[in-house]
Amino acid sequence: MNVSIETETLICGLLIAFLASAALGAVLKKYVAFLPQATPTARSLHDKPIPRVAALMLWGGWLAGFGWIGVSGEVSLTGTMQRAMFFAFFGWAVVALVSFWDDCRSVPARWRLLAHGVAALAFVIGWIGLWAGMRLPVCGLALTYENISGFQAVLWWGYFAALLLSIVWMTNLFNFMDGSDG
Repeated sequence: MNVSIETETLICGLLIAFLASAALGAVLKKYVAFLPQATPTARSLHDKPIPRVAALMLWGGWLAGFGWIGVSGEVSLTGTMQRAMFFAFFGWAVVALVSFWDDCRSVPARWRLLAHGVAALAFVIGWIGLWAGMRLPVCGLALTYENISGFQAVLWWGYFAALLLSIVWMTNLFNFMDGSDG
């Protein structure tokens, strides 16, 4: 499956993302006194309290730009791709909600890690479903529904586990670094 997006639509999406992020930034800056603050700790990279919800600007812009591209009518997704996108969006929503809750009220590390695991599992399930329904080259092998069953079970589950763990690790690493600098 090839997904192509016209340059004008992509530029419009990027512009809308930028403008939405800037608008959210202006609103958040106006109400900075009411936002949760990150107070400096031993592992912080800042030395005075700073607002903790800057990711709202990024995610708001991303959703606005991505939404524009989605409603433009240029991208038509098959049922398999829609399911994969649903799982990826579900995983993103879990991480975003837990991260926002952590910004407002502290969430214990075990619950954040569980959320990262759920998000990674959703993404991997969607990705495997996508592979099962499409013909994608993977390491020189065209992986289709017919030849997934030909994979040795150990190889398949090893790949599944490695992908799952790497996503959880990178999400947790990013969450740690974001937490260290507020």
